[in-house]
Amino acid sequence: AGVRRTSNHMALERTRLATDRTLLAWTRLSTTVLSFAITIHTVSVEGGPVRPFASFFFVLGLLALACAIAHHQLQLRRLRRPSRPYHHMWVAVAVISALAALTATFAAIGVYSLETSK
Repeated sequence: AGVRRTSNHMALERTRLATDRTLLAWTRLSTTVLSFAITIHTVSVEGGPVRPFASFFFVLGLLALACAIAHHQLQLRRLRRPSRPYHHMWVAVAVISALAALTATFAAIGVYSLETSK
């Protein structure tokens, strides 16, 4: 006799798989940002104006990864105990997105000013 799966059990399994897929997406994003930072750092000139942006993107990638792992753990705990409140990740997403947009804006301004000064 096999284990009978209820619709509630299957819903929890789907939610867990969705949580795992979200973690994988955030991991992919963090890896991309980290590789971008390493590329900028490798290509840029020592003491050049772009190096601080590489450091910032490196920290941003690590921060995104840390937020993703923390959110994943909260979701898994919530799935084990459904009475726990749901924690949205929109604050972390908004902060990371705003920092990335601000950094990209400053980088574009810096590149434009370097090009016009030549």
